[in-house]
Order: sequence, then structure tokens, then C-alpha cells
Amino acid sequence: MNDAFTPSKQLGTIVLTSLLVILAGAMLFLLVTGSRVPQDATSGSRISLGFGLLIPIIYLLNRLYELLTLQYELSRSALGLRWGLRQETIPLEMVKWVRLATDFDNRLPLPFSALPGCVIGHRAINGLGQARFLATERQNLVIIALAEQAVVISPNEPAAFVQQYERIYELGSLEKVPFKSTDVGTLWRLVWADRTARGLILLGGFTTVLLWAVVLGLGARYPQVTWVTLESVPASQLLLLAILGSFTWAIDLILGLLLYLLQRISPVMVYCLWGMAALSSVLLMLAALLMSL
Repeated sequence: MNDAFTPSKQLGTIVLTSLLVILAGAMLFLLVTGSRVPQDATSGSRISLGFGLLIPIIYLLNRLYELLTLQYELSRSALGLRWGLRQETIPLEMVKWVRLATDFDNRLPLPFSALPGCVIGHRAINGLGQARFLATERQNLVIIALAEQAVVISPNEPAAFVQQYERIYELGSLEKVPFKSTDVGTLWRLVWADRTARGLILLGGFTTVLLWAVVLGLGARYPQVTWVTLESVPASQLLLLAILGSFTWAIDLILGLLLYLLQRISPVMVYCLWGMAALSSVLLMLAALLMSL
């Protein structure tokens, strides 16, 4: 008897997607405008700020993926939690009690990282210890108390979740299962143990760094280059090629990791995807050299 409970994800998806579009647009504007003017303090500041926006963009992308994959599963033996690349199996014998947050007089404090429709993070709470929030709503929360910590979730039907737990508690566990936690580090070690995957990932990173070295070197040597439109432009515009290569490598790396770990397609297809990232950087280097002739 396994029951899956999926939280509401619509609001969080809209909020996170909107923030990502705004930040991506701002980053693209800063990088493009910074690379099209002669190299000076202003262009350097724009490019630096544009790359700085990658940090919140990566953070929001991770949050969006965690939100879209967030799911709770309750069985006769364990509580299963999944968010992003993390999965946990908590034996029911480790659970002290399960209650609705509305059963308590005091309002439950939320983690500082909470966003509308995406309440994921940690918060120390008196009486509960360190609480991990895996929720999408600020109301309709369910508290799952463990020995020294707690998990806070928001299933679509919180009362039904609590009733199902009480029913299972009365029936008793069918079997003992061990606590299991799979995180990003565990999955990364799995990929890194694959020699072919490791080699292609390193090759993609090396060619991307080499692309930046070539572009910066050409920009320092030549004041102007011939762009794809056959017009002379400042050599700093070659930075657009390095930016394109970096994005291609990052997207191929992340997409390849997800496909590799999900095992939905052949590993050979994932290897080809990682190989294309290195090939793209090589082609962009050749393009930069040709533009400089």
C-alpha cells in the first residue's frame, strides 16, 4: 500500500519562471552591451555584473527543479521524499508523530529562503529542532516529527495524509527498512566513476577555458575584427562567442547529468551530448580566429 501525495506546484512554477526570465534577460542585456563597446571600465563592469547574475539564476533553476520533482510517498514501512536530485526513505519507526500545523496555536516560522509557492529550506524551531521544509504553500502544512528534527510538507490533502499515517500506524509496519538518503554528492560520485563520462566532462571544461583564453588573447591583440555580418566591430565583441560556448557547455553538462542519472536513454547518447559541448567550443575558437584574420 503505497500512496503518493503531490503538492500544488502552479504558483511556485509561475513565480520562479518569471524571476528566471527577468534575470536571464538582464544578464543577456549586460553581456551583449558590455561586449559591443570598446574595452574600458564600463564594459568590464557590465560583463562582470552579467556573469554575477549566473549565481541567482543557477539557484532559481535548482529551486525550480526541486519544486517540479517534489513528491511524498507513504507506505506501510516508510515515508519517501523526493525533491530535485535528492531522495530520502525514512522508516516509519523513526517517526514520532504526524500533525497538522493548524493543530498548534503558534504560527509555524518559515525558512528565510521561502518564496511564494516554493517553501523549501531549513529553519530551527523551538520544540522541533532543525526543521526541513519541503512545501509549496504557507498554509495547509503537515509536520512530521522525528527524533531530533522534523520535516514539514504540504500535500494537496493534508488531512487525508494525516489520516492515512494514523491508519498505517494502527496496522503496523510490514517490514523494517533502513534509512536511506541520496544526495547530489552520491549521484556525482556515480557519474565520476564512469571513465568515459569523466573524460568528456573534463574535455568540455578544458575546451571552454581554452575558448576564453583565445578570445581574450585576440581581443588584446586586435582592436577590431570582421564579424559574421562582414562589418568591422570592436574585438571585445568576440566575448559573445566565449559566452555562447560557456552556456552551451553548462547546458550540455547539466542536461547530460540529468539524463545519465535518470537512465531514460542510452549512455552513448549522453556521451555524444557531452562531446558536442567540446566540439562547439572548438568550432567557436576557429570562428574567432577567422574573424581576426
